[in-house]
Amino acid sequence: MAARKKRKTGPEVLHDLSNDWYWEQDAELRFTRVDASNTAEQALAATIVGKKRWETGVEVEGGWEAHRALLEARAPFRDVLMWRLLEDGSRRYMTVSGDPVLDARGRFAGYRGIGRDITKQKRMQQLLKLQQAVTRRLAETANVHAALSGALHAICEAEGWDSAEFWRLDAGAAALHCVAHWIRADDDEARRFMEGSMNRVLKPGAGLVGTVCQTGEAMWLADSTQDPRGLRESLVERTGLRGAALLPVNYGGRVGGVLAFHSRRIRAPDKRLAQTLNAIVTQVGEYLHRTEAEQAVRDSEARFRSLTNLSSDWYWEQDSEFRFTRIEGRAPAGGDPALSRRLIGTRRWESGLEIEGGWDAHRAQLEARQPFHDLNMRRTMPDGSSRYVSVSGEPVFGADGRFEGYRGVGRDVTAQKRVEQMLRESEERFRSLTQMSSDFFWETDAGHRLTQVVHGPNYPTSRMLGGAVGKTVWEVPSLRPDEAGWAAHRAVLEQRLAFRDFEFSRMMPDGAQRHFSISGQPRYAADGAFSGYRGVGRDITEIALAREHIASLAYSDPLTGLANRSSLGPSLEQAVQRARRRNSKLAVVFVDLDGFKQINDVHGHDAGDAMLVELGKRLRANLRASDLVARLGGDEFLVVLEEVTETSPVETVARKLLSEVVRPYTLGGREARVTASIGISVYPDDAVDSFALMKHADMAMYAAKQSGKNTFCFYSAGAAANEPQAGSKSDAA
Repeated sequence: MAARKKRKTGPEVLHDLSNDWYWEQDAELRFTRVDASNTAEQALAATIVGKKRWETGVEVEGGWEAHRALLEARAPFRDVLMWRLLEDGSRRYMTVSGDPVLDARGRFAGYRGIGRDITKQKRMQQLLKLQQAVTRRLAETANVHAALSGALHAICEAEGWDSAEFWRLDAGAAALHCVAHWIRADDDEARRFMEGSMNRVLKPGAGLVGTVCQTGEAMWLADSTQDPRGLRESLVERTGLRGAALLPVNYGGRVGGVLAFHSRRIRAPDKRLAQTLNAIVTQVGEYLHRTEAEQAVRDSEARFRSLTNLSSDWYWEQDSEFRFTRIEGRAPAGGDPALSRRLIGTRRWESGLEIEGGWDAHRAQLEARQPFHDLNMRRTMPDGSSRYVSVSGEPVFGADGRFEGYRGVGRDVTAQKRVEQMLRESEERFRSLTQMSSDFFWETDAGHRLTQVVHGPNYPTSRMLGGAVGKTVWEVPSLRPDEAGWAAHRAVLEQRLAFRDFEFSRMMPDGAQRHFSISGQPRYAADGAFSGYRGVGRDITEIALAREHIASLAYSDPLTGLANRSSLGPSLEQAVQRARRRNSKLAVVFVDLDGFKQINDVHGHDAGDAMLVELGKRLRANLRASDLVARLGGDEFLVVLEEVTETSPVETVARKLLSEVVRPYTLGGREARVTASIGISVYPDDAVDSFALMKHADMAMYAAKQSGKNTFCFYSAGAAANEPQAGSKSDAA
C-alpha cells in the first residue's frame, strides 16, 4: 500500500477526554502551546507560553520537587491537583494530566496534555468538610464556651476570616454579651479588636450586632465603616478589620444570638456558602437550645432534690400486711380525692399501678424489711395518658421490735418525666443531626407517613416535600428511583434499619427536576414501641447534574454529542458479541473527510466545528436508531451496522453517507463542500474482534483515498496488498 496519510497527533488524539485546557511543552518543559476553552482564560494562557509550569504561580499537591522528579523520569501523570491564588484571595483548582512526547527517533521532545477546572467541586467538598468540622466541635466538646470557640475557629480557618465572636442575648436584661470568640494567634490587630469588644454590652437594635439581633436578617459588609449603624468604627479604623459578616442564630423560637466574623477583606457569599452558613447557624441554634434545656433540667433536679426531705405530695402508712391504713395530701398520681379513700385497705400492687423493675422484686424488698427510695411507678389514666409517681418508704417497728408496716411519701413526677422525655428526644434529634449535614429535617409516624418537614428560613418548601405531609415518600410522584428501588427502600424501613444517602428525584411545579438525598434512623417510644423515622435531607441537584455532566463528557463527544472513542470500544465489543451469539454479520464503516483542513484554513475553526456538528446530524438522520455513530476525533467518524446479511445493503448505506457528506454546507453565509473516503470491514469475514475490525476499516479507508477519494472500499486481503475493492463515487460530487 502507498504511503499513508500522517495521523493526527495534536489535540485530536486527546479529544475524547473532557478538558478545559490543552497544552504542549518542549524538551525543557517550557510551554509552547496553551489552548483554553474559556475565553476568560485565553489571556492567561498567552502569558505562560515560554515558561515552565512552576514559574507561572501555580502550586501542586505534594510539592514541585516530587512532580519534577516524575517529569525527569519521563513518566505520564493523571489528574494531578494544582491551584492558583486569585486576586480576591480565593483559589482556582484544576486537575492536570500529561503524557511524554517522543520524536521520530524516539528522543524525548516534551510533554502534552489537558487540564480541567474543578474549582466548583473542590469548593463543595470544602464546605461539606466545614459543616462536618463544626458538627464535630459542637458534638464532642462538653463545655459550651469551648464548643462555640471551636466552631468559630473551624469557620474562620476555612473561609479566611481573621476573628469571630458569638454574642448571646440575655432576654431578661435585653442585652447582648460576647460569650465566645476566636482570633488568629499571630494577629495583633485582631487581638486588639477583640480586647476592645469583650467588655461591651449591646442592646438589641444598637450597632450592627444589635441590628441583626433585632431584625433577624444576615448582614455582609465589605467596609463596615460605611454603615452608619456601626458602634465600633474607631476599632475598625485602628485594626483594619473592615469586612464583616453577621448571622442571626435562632433557637427557642426567637433570635438568641449573633455570629459575627471580621476580616480585612471579605467576599460576598456565593449560593453554596450561604446555604452552608445557614445550616451551620441552625446547628449552633439547635446546640444552644439543647444545652439550655439540659441546664434547665439540671437546675430543676437540683432544686427538687434539695426539697425532697422537706416536702412531698402525699404521706402514706401501711400495716404489717402492706395494706394502706393512711393517705394524706394530694391524691396520688393525678387521681381525685376519692382515690385516696378507695386505696385504704388495699395493697399497692392492687391499686392499678405499674412499677419499674416489677412487683416481684419490690415485694421481695418489702419482705426483707428494707427501706426504698424514689421508686418509679406509673398509672394509666382513663383518657389513655400516663401519670408518674416517685415513692419512698421505710419499715416501722414497735417498741418490742416487731415489724408493724411501712410509712413514706410520694411525689407526682409526671412533669419531670415529660421534660426528660423531651430532652431525650431533643438529644437524639441533635445527635442524629450531628452525624449528617442537611438542608432539612423530617419525621414520620409508625406508618412511614411524613408528620413534619423543617427547614431554614431561606429554603423553599416546594423544593423538598411540599404537600407531602400525611403521605409516605413513595406516594409523592417521583422520577426516580423506579418501583424496584422504592421497594428496596421500603424493605429497609420495615426492618427498622438506619439508612444513609437514599437518593430520589421529582419534578417541581416550575418544571425543573430536583434531586434529593435523605438519611434517617428509627425512633422508639419510652415503652420500646416503634414510633417512626426521623432524619435529614439535602438538595443534591447540583451534585447529581455534575455527575451526569461528567459521565456525559466521559462517553460523549463534546462537540457533536455522538459517542466518543472512550465509549466506542466497549460498545463495538458488545455488538461483536451479539453478532457472534446470533450468528449474524456486522459492518464497521470508517468515514474520513477529504479536504477538511482547507475548510479550517479558509473559513476558520469555528466554521469547521459547525460543519462537523452538521455532519454528525446528517449521519445520525440517515441511519437506523440502533446503529452506533461515533466521532473518533478531528474529521474521523465511525458507524457500526448490525444485523447485516449481505454486503449490498452496506454499499447502499455507504453511498447514502457519501451523498450526505458532499451536500453543500452554509458557513458564515458562504457555501462550502467536502467529500469523504469510506472504508468498510465486515464481521466475521474480515476479522473476529473489534480491534481488528477497526484496523481493517481504517486500511480500507486509506485504499479509498488512493482510489481518488469521494468513494468507499471494502477491506480484503487484496486491499492489504494495495489492491483495494473500490465502490462508486458519490453522484453528488
